[in-house]
Amino acid sequence: MRRSIAALIVASLFTLMLCSPVVIATADEPSDVSVLMLIASGFGWNYFDARDRFESWGVNVTTVAYHTGYEVPSCPNREPRPVTADLLLSEVSNETLLQFDCLFISSGGHWQGLIQSQSVLDTIAVAYDLGLSIAVICTGTRVLVNANNIVNGSSVVGHFLSYSLMILEGARVRPGYDVVADNRLITGGAGSGTGEDGWIDAPTSEVCAEVVKEAMGLSYVVDTTIAPLSGPPGTTVSISVEASDLEDLLGSYFSTNISGVAASVYWKSNGTLYDEVELPYNQETGRYDGTLLLNDPDEFVVDIEVEDSNSTLEVLGNAAELTVSVPSPYILYIAVGGVGVGIVAIALIFIRRRSA
Repeated sequence: MRRSIAALIVASLFTLMLCSPVVIATADEPSDVSVLMLIASGFGWNYFDARDRFESWGVNVTTVAYHTGYEVPSCPNREPRPVTADLLLSEVSNETLLQFDCLFISSGGHWQGLIQSQSVLDTIAVAYDLGLSIAVICTGTRVLVNANNIVNGSSVVGHFLSYSLMILEGARVRPGYDVVADNRLITGGAGSGTGEDGWIDAPTSEVCAEVVKEAMGLSYVVDTTIAPLSGPPGTTVSISVEASDLEDLLGSYFSTNISGVAASVYWKSNGTLYDEVELPYNQETGRYDGTLLLNDPDEFVVDIEVEDSNSTLEVLGNAAELTVSVPSPYILYIAVGGVGVGIVAIALIFIRRRSA
């Protein structure tokens, strides 16, 4: 009896609720978004797809070349299609980077030259530190993984060229998705190889859509409620997510539907996965609801993940931190003792009233 009362008291002391606010857009529409596209000799034709997609939405595109001149030759696996860059990397300062929302690296054989340049890798890391998102497609993931460990702790798409290196750098590789967006890193998977039409199969439009969403400060996740945040082993945590497919805001540019919502729980100490919880849609509440059972005393981090109909995974990292702890004997003694004192006090009052 005493144990159950003490557990009830301790659990009530730890019951809290976390509500994340509605995300406020930082840009009114895609025409307010600016993207810096980085290319080098041998860049893939995926560059043209991405540039055309951005420009069709009104996004401002600037091309910067890591090259000795402004004329940059394209990948040799197709007919020549050189590009005249707007800037050289040597002309890009921190002030220049701050004019953009995203640094974009397309697919293609240029990755081999890009990873050999410390100035390229430093520019990527500085851009990220300054608040830009970094978007890469296909072989661009191989460049990202070399950029001063900025992938550490973030979810990324699975790509054969960078898979093992991503893991070594501390990234969470997520196979099975075409695009993964987490922590201002937007990673897109491969096309069908170096054949004539390989670049067509790359998830270019999907990556571009995530770039615009990120720049506009938009997320599928509208509100998250997680409770309790702390408790003893055996605590059941309720997770509830309100999500929107953003059709009202972005439907005229691109359209997606939410196909699933989940919560991934990681050990805070080492970042490894503890549990995954599917959050089914609740018709009554209009939210995605589920529960998580925590049995291990430790600290955990919860990520909310939304998959859309374009095989894109958006991750809302660190949506909550959870603590599972075993109450010390001293706390239990105070809790049980407090209950006992209360009962004794009530009994004394009752006896005195009877005597009167």
